[in-house]
Amino acid sequence: FEEDVIASGGGFSDPQLVDVLVKSSAYAYNFLETFEGLNLSVVSQCGGHSKPRTHRLPPSPDGKPSPVGWTTVSTLKKFVTSLPAVTL
Repeated sequence: FEEDVIASGGGFSDPQLVDVLVKSSAYAYNFLETFEGLNLSVVSQCGGHSKPRTHRLPPSPDGKPSPVGWTTVSTLKKFVTSLPAVTL
């Protein structure tokens, strides 16, 4: 995973930020699935990846792809706005 990220950065990747991404991605995935209820069970291999690792939502009942980005952002927005100290 780390090697893929560095390679895709074309020499511009900050090694410290790559390290944070690599070490934090499992926590972020678990947070989204466990605490926010997102079903990210579909794993695919995208361009530039040496192995399948992109987690996606299952297709909708009609077979169309589910919008994982929009769904993730909407779910996180609900979470953040539920916090008492946050006002948007």
